[in-house]
Amino acid sequence: MTTEPAHPNYPPERWVPISSAPGYEVSTHGRVRSLDRTLVTSTGIPRFHQGLVLRATTNRSDGSQRCTLSIDGSPAPRAVHTLVLEAFVGPKPPKTVIRHRNNDPADCHLENLFYQPTIQRPEDRILRPDRYKSQCSRGHELVAPNLLMSQRSDTRVCRACAQARAACTHARRYGRPELAMDETANQKYAKIMQSGTEVS
Repeated sequence: MTTEPAHPNYPPERWVPISSAPGYEVSTHGRVRSLDRTLVTSTGIPRFHQGLVLRATTNRSDGSQRCTLSIDGSPAPRAVHTLVLEAFVGPKPPKTVIRHRNNDPADCHLENLFYQPTIQRPEDRILRPDRYKSQCSRGHELVAPNLLMSQRSDTRVCRACAQARAACTHARRYGRPELAMDETANQKYAKIMQSGTEVS
């Protein structure tokens, strides 16, 4: 296995086992590796597999790093920052999100990661505005009251476009006249921003 060159801003690399994936280890530098092991094939023949450092891929939606492990013979994609924090800090506490101190989602060094409590008000949960876009694809400002936060990915969502999308789906489902998505979204946005509150 290769050894990563020393990084001037981080302590020397340390490796620990991944408890949820036997046969794998994760390091304080955000690298994941498999260990040397012998597996028995379906024909009963033992086969040696040399351990190696896994190649991380980049999630196009948020820039985070992912590795695919093999657990019980099935591929298991895992976020690298999750593996690092779970191994060296502990399981993710409820109502928290993983943050990168330098705002670089590709930097998964342990010292760059931390669990942060999720703040309830959508406008307060935007803790790193440089990471999130300020407008949706239709040019609507992503500010309160037109701001939603995705519970799944903790990213900004346009309330007007979400409502317009639901209205268009509802119209198609019940055989009503089809709505134009752009026009409906713009109308919703105008009403939301004019009233200062959520509209339906």
